[in-house]
This record gives sequence, C-alpha cells and structure tokens, in this order.
Amino acid sequence: MIRRGDRSKIGIVKGDDLQGPVFSFAAASNVFSPAKNLNSQVSDISLDTMGSTFLVAQGFFTPATYVLDANLNLNGTILGGRFGNAVDATGVVGYRVGTAGIDILDLSNFVTIGTLALPDTVTAVPFSPRGRMAISANGTLLAVITNHGFSIVRTGFNVSIVKTGTGSGTVTSSPAGIDCGTTYTGSFSNGTVLTLTATPATDSVFVGFSRGCLGGTITLTADKNCTAVFDLR
Repeated sequence: MIRRGDRSKIGIVKGDDLQGPVFSFAAASNVFSPAKNLNSQVSDISLDTMGSTFLVAQGFFTPATYVLDANLNLNGTILGGRFGNAVDATGVVGYRVGTAGIDILDLSNFVTIGTLALPDTVTAVPFSPRGRMAISANGTLLAVITNHGFSIVRTGFNVSIVKTGTGSGTVTSSPAGIDCGTTYTGSFSNGTVLTLTATPATDSVFVGFSRGCLGGTITLTADKNCTAVFDLR
C-alpha cells in the first residue's frame, strides 16, 4: 500500500504470481475504483507528493518501470529498473536503482536522461540493480539502500543570489524558483540549465553577474553562489 501525505487517496497493489498485480485507486471513502491490471509482478512502487504520478517497477522477466497517472492509467513505460524507485515533488522527474547507479527518469517523455553516482559502489564487486529508496520532500536528497550499503545521494543543487552595488533591481530565474525580490535561494534538479534575468530599477543599471554565474546561464552540477551587481545611473 502507498499513500499520499494527506491520506485522501490510496493506491493498492494486490494479486498473485500467475495473474499479476491489480491496481486500485481510492478516495477518502475507501471505495476502490477503477481496478487496473498491468499483468506484471511488482517489486516496488512510489508516487509524488500530490498523488498525481505513480512509478511501478516490474522486477521480473523483462525489468521495466511503468508511469501511471492519478487514476492509474498507464502513461508510458521506461525499460529497465528492477528494485527501488522514487518520484520528485513535481511528478516530472523520477529516480530508480539502475545498473550503474541511480537512473534519472524523464516521466513526461519516458526516457532515462542521466545517472547519479552512488558513493557506496564497490568496484571490486559487480553492482547489482537492487535496492530501495526514499526521497526528501523538496526532491533534492535520496536515501538509498543497495547491496553495497546505505547512501545519501544529492539529486539537486541550491543557487543563492546576493545583490550588490549602489543601485537596485530584481533577479528571476527560468525555470522558476528565484525571485529576488523575495526569494534569494532556489533548489533545482541536477543538470538543470538555469537562466538568470536581471531587471534594474528605473534609477539603476545592471552591471552583470559575477562569481558562479558569469553570463547568467549555468548548468547545475553543484551548489552555486551568484552575485548580481546593480549601480545607480
């Protein structure tokens, strides 16, 4: 059984080795409808914090990861993945224990888009894609157990903005997450291409970005500290 945090929706997996699992979906009334059958044997299941995206691992025969919506309709299949998966808070990015570490999954296009290294991988022992994982509420940390032990894996990075100079202005980001203004630090997934846009106040000019964000466009592979300089006209 797996639940949303507010327990208003519940997903149920049941069945046997011959018929495969049946997926049911319930509202707060606990009336389960509709029933879904993927005709596969389930080894793991996870969902995002809104209960809008389910990941189901088929860990036997031909391993695959199924992507289901809130009504348990099958949206797509990503081949591979035997044990251990998680979905970030947005339901857009997923993770699973892969053959070389943690696979990063694009849940909109149903493809693997990258790999996160496991710090506990022992090179002398062939890595086995078996494990379990849990994800933090903001989607930036994974707790992973594999046959090599326990790991904490970063899935995202923080970008912090400091404004300096004699003038004033705002800095925003695409994808959204920074509005400085008000929000000076944002968290973004590993590999995000982040574009910062500076808008000076009417009495000011934007001089430029310095420190970790020269040019205003960065690819995130680590935490970044950025300075935006505004001067008076």
